[in-house]
Amino acid sequence: MEETGQVAIFWDYENCAAPSSLSGYELVRRIRNLAHEFGSIKLLKAYMELSEQSINSPRLITLQSELQSSGVSVTDCPH
Repeated sequence: MEETGQVAIFWDYENCAAPSSLSGYELVRRIRNLAHEFGSIKLLKAYMELSEQSINSPRLITLQSELQSSGVSVTDCPH
């Protein structure tokens, strides 16, 4: 049996935003599928500014919820 490595994913959402046409669930599914080619995923974190933006952006509120529901650890990174 082939030995696989471990993978940690650190996603800088502000500088690498996702297409608005995809749900958070679909984004995580695609990221996981790609990362599994390199090993088992031990950590999946997304960094985004939530404090001011989330109040005015229903899309960001929904995305944050979907990411967290999919097992992503979302960290607020205010400027």
